[in-house]
Amino acid sequence: NAEDIERKIKQGDDDTTRLVRRAASHDFRNLIVFDESLSLRQCTDALKEAQDYWQAEADLAIFDYLELIPINGVEGAEGVAAKAQAMKRWTRSAAVPVAVVHQSSRSSGSRGQAAGMNGMRYGGEAEATFVVEAFRKREDDSLDPFERRRHQHTLSINLAKNKRPPSKLGCFDVHLDPNTGSIRTLRDDDSLTVGMPLQSAEQALKVALQ
Repeated sequence: NAEDIERKIKQGDDDTTRLVRRAASHDFRNLIVFDESLSLRQCTDALKEAQDYWQAEADLAIFDYLELIPINGVEGAEGVAAKAQAMKRWTRSAAVPVAVVHQSSRSSGSRGQAAGMNGMRYGGEAEATFVVEAFRKREDDSLDPFERRRHQHTLSINLAKNKRPPSKLGCFDVHLDPNTGSIRTLRDDDSLTVGMPLQSAEQALKVALQ
């Protein structure tokens, strides 16, 4: 839990301090974060410098997120599409796998439901090999209280585009830890709800089926 870690470090807890330093120096020693918006030309220089430092090719470059890539003269929906096209050109020249985060418009689909390719219209869907959508089912207003409670700690993943044969698509749920943000596959006990009163035989049957 990030809040606990910060609190312990402020209190001078040596074990927690060593834990954080180990994460930076050992567990994620080959991770470099650029916490500013770089132009694609600057990204090329940064990638080369990182690979020189590692003396190895990069496994992945992650851009968080698409709209923050500075390209002069393009804004709005057209700007997003232009940035996605520029990103694809950069990816080919850089010869490195690239993951780009894009937040689709709230108007492109109902909250808590998969928007699919319709929600990716200006998110570079034509440029991407894969389009992976993440959403929270608990935000779906059409869910009854039981279902919303059941999905309180789930994250839904929708593979909306897959150009790699056999090009299978699909949607599945994973468990998202509310304290740490860690993700894992669902277990049987994740579907259980606590403190949900059973008000009728019909509801009891629904719980049993779940």
